[in-house]
Amino acid sequence: MVSQEEINKKIEQFEALRQTYYAILIQKQKLKQQYDEIENALNELSKIENEKTIYKLVGNVMIQRDKESLINELKEKKEILEIRLQSLEKQEEKLKDKLEKLQAELENLLKSSK
Repeated sequence: MVSQEEINKKIEQFEALRQTYYAILIQKQKLKQQYDEIENALNELSKIENEKTIYKLVGNVMIQRDKESLINELKEKKEILEIRLQSLEKQEEKLKDKLEKLQAELENLLKSSK
């Protein structure tokens, strides 16, 4: 028979993992939003002629930039976001697997304690 203390420890472990999992999902969602914004900006920049004046918003100030350097900067940010998103996806998968295993373990413990 399994002790109530052991069951409580597993439940606490499960809750902690679940909170971490949700934090990763939220972080991933924010990064995905930033990624989409960069994609939209790159698409809009591709439609603009090279001679047009382009401004970048930095804080509360708009700064004039040339198209090519702005595109390069956005592409770099996009690459960094892709790497971070891939890393978060791996973490998400690992945590999801751990949560599923722990949930099954908890269900078995609860069944055996009855």
